[in-house]
Parts: sequence; C-alpha cells; structure tokens
Amino acid sequence: MIARDQSLIPVFTRIRHQRHKLFVIGHRGSSLLPIMRDQISTLYLFRQTEKSALIWSDQFTDPRIADEKTGAQTLKQYEFLRFTLYDLETPVRPMKLPPP
Repeated sequence: MIARDQSLIPVFTRIRHQRHKLFVIGHRGSSLLPIMRDQISTLYLFRQTEKSALIWSDQFTDPRIADEKTGAQTLKQYEFLRFTLYDLETPVRPMKLPPP
C-alpha cells in the first residue's frame, strides 16, 4: 500500500533512471503525494468523484478529465479514459473493459 508513504518517493522519482516502468494501481489520486503524481505520464482513469477528477485534471493540466459532461465522474461500470501527459490533441472517448 502506498498511502502517501514518503519512504516510497525514491521509487517514483528514480526508477526511470534504471530503465524500468512503474505501474501504480489505486483508487484515488489523493492516495499519492504530489511528487508521486508528478511522475505519472499515462493515466488510465476509471469513474472518479468530482473532487478526485479535479486532482487529476490539475495534475495533467487537462480540463477534459473533470469535464461535467464527459469527464471521469460520468463513466459507467467498466469504462475508463486514457490520458497522456502533454497530449491535448487526442480525442477523449470512454473505452470499456469486458465484464468478468
């Protein structure tokens, strides 16, 4: 569990120098410290509360993440959005996982 654990900051900030990729699976962006969120370049976002969507929208400087009509808070079960840092060109549309 990450739970804003400051001892994990080096994992987030140094792992790329060893040519590794870090995958983080969690429920909320607020579970990560800001310096941890700063290291994320690709985000697969499932349904979020409006407050959580605003955290990611601010982090990625992408207002589409928290858009009241099409943002992460509007997603249905199994739907998700994919965002890449610095990519404001790619259209945002919900993608869907197959049900179990």
